[in-house]
Amino acid sequence: MRLFSIAAGLALIALLSLGVSPAVAQEEQPEATWEGSLVVGAQVLEGDPDSSKFEEYREVPSGAWLDALRVERDEGKTGRYVLFETIHPGLRDASATLRMGEYGKYKAELYWDKLPHLLATNGRTIFNKVSGATLVLPDAVQADLQEIATTDIDPDTSGTQIDTAAFGAIINDLARPTPLQVNRETLAASYRRDVNGKSSYSASISNERRTGAMPIAGAFGFTNRAELPAPVDYRTQDVNADTEYRRGSGVLRLAYWGSFFENENAALRWDNPISAVDASGASSSGQLALPPSNKAHTLSLTGALGLGSTTRLTAALSKSRWTQNEALLPHTVNTALVSPELPAATADAAVKSSLAEVVLTSRPASGLSLTARYRQRTLRNRTPQLVFESWVLADSAFEDEEIETEPISFQTRNASLDVGWDLGSRMALRLGAERETWRRVHREVRRTDEDIVRASLDYRSSATLLARVSLARSQRDIEGTYEGGELNLPQLRKFDEADRDRDTVGFLLDYSPCDRLSTVLTINLASNDYENSLFGLRDDRTRDASLDLSYALDEATSIFGGVSVERLRYNMESRYRPVVSGVVIDDPLNDWTSISTDDVRTYWLGWNHSAIPGKLNWDVSLSFTDGKGRVDAFGVPGGAAQSEPIPFPTVRYKYAVLGTGVNRKVGNERWVRLGYRYEKYDETDFAIDVMQPYMGDIDSGSTTSVYLGATQPDYNVHVFTVSLQQKF
Repeated sequence: MRLFSIAAGLALIALLSLGVSPAVAQEEQPEATWEGSLVVGAQVLEGDPDSSKFEEYREVPSGAWLDALRVERDEGKTGRYVLFETIHPGLRDASATLRMGEYGKYKAELYWDKLPHLLATNGRTIFNKVSGATLVLPDAVQADLQEIATTDIDPDTSGTQIDTAAFGAIINDLARPTPLQVNRETLAASYRRDVNGKSSYSASISNERRTGAMPIAGAFGFTNRAELPAPVDYRTQDVNADTEYRRGSGVLRLAYWGSFFENENAALRWDNPISAVDASGASSSGQLALPPSNKAHTLSLTGALGLGSTTRLTAALSKSRWTQNEALLPHTVNTALVSPELPAATADAAVKSSLAEVVLTSRPASGLSLTARYRQRTLRNRTPQLVFESWVLADSAFEDEEIETEPISFQTRNASLDVGWDLGSRMALRLGAERETWRRVHREVRRTDEDIVRASLDYRSSATLLARVSLARSQRDIEGTYEGGELNLPQLRKFDEADRDRDTVGFLLDYSPCDRLSTVLTINLASNDYENSLFGLRDDRTRDASLDLSYALDEATSIFGGVSVERLRYNMESRYRPVVSGVVIDDPLNDWTSISTDDVRTYWLGWNHSAIPGKLNWDVSLSFTDGKGRVDAFGVPGGAAQSEPIPFPTVRYKYAVLGTGVNRKVGNERWVRLGYRYEKYDETDFAIDVMQPYMGDIDSGSTTSVYLGATQPDYNVHVFTVSLQQKF
């Protein structure tokens, strides 16, 4: 309610602003003009549009609908205007804008939109929702599943062999459709005022609400997992205000930003499908924390000042504070166990962040430019360091082991100098050097230093050709020792803290030999090598290239097309470490390597033809994306059989879109469009294609687990559209 009051107040201010300027006596005021447009249409869908991928972030209606409406009033020489625009009203991806103001003086805006995120259309759950974030099962169902889960039907085989057919029959009979979708709705209002061309101030407020349900994982152990439809009921309010003052070559700006996030559900609680009553070793329910409500405040001051005619100094300083104080959840909800005492009742979490930056730019001589920059960002985590003397594992057993939280803090410092020379009228050279230093608290490495050098060369031939080559190399080194902890491999290095050599190469060619032809070619190569990391990420490579062409065959016809290719490759090293009689075995024969490769290729082609200029147009477009990812894994030749890794199957997706339409002018400012669009999506993903509520007959590790069974099926859709656009 408070947000709507503020929004209404801002709208009232804007309306009053339209009428506060006194009328000039005996002067004839110019007549106001109205203009706008209306787009209505109807369409038919053929095929299988039921996949969540088809309407993931949109709604594609079948039947008649209002596509867009725009109305604008302009009061001529007074400079005042009012604009209202709405897109897709009545649909799940609708928006509306009301804007009014006076050119050069003020602007007020009220904005609303909603956007869906459809996660799955075929999710199913066995749980019943009884309150905001509590999912339950009938006691009888828990008892039946518990009996099956604890009954060994094949004592001659090691482990408990349960009746998967009986267990699966109960799950599949109970499973019913559940919506897996998050809807976002935003209402925002803003106002800006310019005063005498020397100062300005503005304010804005927005309220975003997200509702729905999304998948989340709960577990009581490796073989007792539950995929749950976690409720989403978030509210985020953002408040912004700033004022700016300009005088001569200087400008000063003071700004505030606040963000307030509220989650109506602090925790999710769900029943254990295979435990009807609480007991030591098995809880009848579990609980996990959901995103906590929190607040953030940022105050910033920026300024710029001209130092003579060739030099300018810019500086920025900001301070932020982020807080959350949600109640800490108990170690367990298992009433058969006495939950250990918590070291604090609430999180009392607080983070202070600051950013300071100074930039000096200068052109001391013709063809010479200098840019010096210093930037420091500090994040200090003021959250109390808590010591948990003991804890509960999976709501089933005590672990008499002390755990201490480690609030992570860091500081980064960047200092750089860039020099540019114009080498004649056609060439320009730019050289730069930078040092980046990280200081960390509660991380494995306390400090790293990275030295970066870069260069670029531009060649320009009139307005027809621009060629650019850019190179950069950096070297990051650890200062001190890497403290990885007792449980990790001693030679393991986390990639963001490890010694690293980075090389990048870029190439750009923009060639337009005539008015009809335009060509843009880009190539980028990057490599990161972690030579001192024996385990973890060893190296990665990125390659991407694109070619974009457009050509006008004549005054009425043009074609365009292009291709984009991208490859990412990651090389990681690990070691299987079995535990024998309580001792961890480190054997180099158990080393194994994984190489992950992602490839994405996109092609596009189209044409536009004006059969009757200004009256009849025809357009055609085609795009196709082919992406695949694979993980190859292999062990040391002659290594132990128990460590032999298994490669993952290739994941692949293909997405094709063909669109064409004819626009015909049928009257004064009236157009009719006949359109056709074909979309096809194919996906092969071993991780989700086989999902169903019960996976025990597919995965031997899931015999007592329950899932949502959500997938993203392929789709193949034809969309036939007719629309009418009327301008007025």
